[in-house]
Amino acid sequence: MRIAVIGCGSIGTRHLQTLIALGQDVIPFDCAKPEMNSAAQWQHVINADAALICTPAASHAFDARTLLEEGWDKPLFVEKPLALKVEDCAVFAGWPHPTVQVGYQLRFHSDVWWLKDAVRAPTLAHVLVRWDARRYTHGLLESSHELDLLRFFMGDLRVREAYRQPDGELWVYFGNGIEARIHYGSATYYRSWHLQNGRRDAGVAFSTPEQLGAQMYRDELQHFLVCASQRLVPNCTVADGIAAIDLCDQVNELARQTA
Repeated sequence: MRIAVIGCGSIGTRHLQTLIALGQDVIPFDCAKPEMNSAAQWQHVINADAALICTPAASHAFDARTLLEEGWDKPLFVEKPLALKVEDCAVFAGWPHPTVQVGYQLRFHSDVWWLKDAVRAPTLAHVLVRWDARRYTHGLLESSHELDLLRFFMGDLRVREAYRQPDGELWVYFGNGIEARIHYGSATYYRSWHLQNGRRDAGVAFSTPEQLGAQMYRDELQHFLVCASQRLVPNCTVADGIAAIDLCDQVNELARQTA
């Protein structure tokens, strides 16, 4: 397949390299890079069979609308977060092709699937992430992988309480033993996922980003390629992307109320 990668920063470059390793014909386009933003290169984008939008989240919806205005309505992959606001997601919700995948790659990590299989119908869940996202304007949205994972493990959720601790860590409670702790201004990296039911208690933890490995990125894009070629709905949908934004909005609002 000919795959356009729109936005070739850190994650866009990673996806580009992964697609090449998967044997795809990749078309890079980046408005910030003169060697990648010519009119001829854009024409190659319009002729692509599928596209990845890997630009900053604030421009995701604009980039998608630009493609539609060119008459391009093919399979689409959008990096997380889907947008900065729920109301900006209408273009994705109404996308003409059934394959629109949101880039929550932790769903494709082997330990996530091991946990999901090991602890069926979990009744308790705890996720934690600490990393340095201070370079991002919207740190919680950029740190929303764990909120998405909670939905992946437990189904739809509503935030009941959210508190920001003196060190900046957010404590988020959904009730019934479901909670998340998120610190996106931490100099120390750490993340863990823990599930429990009446019969089984299991969890995994990572003390460096390298421990997560790169296979999940490959599996994520392989899933997208299969869905794109067969007009399938992926396992991380626009609805999932919107739900993650909504959870972040709930957390921010409740944390403000309890500050």
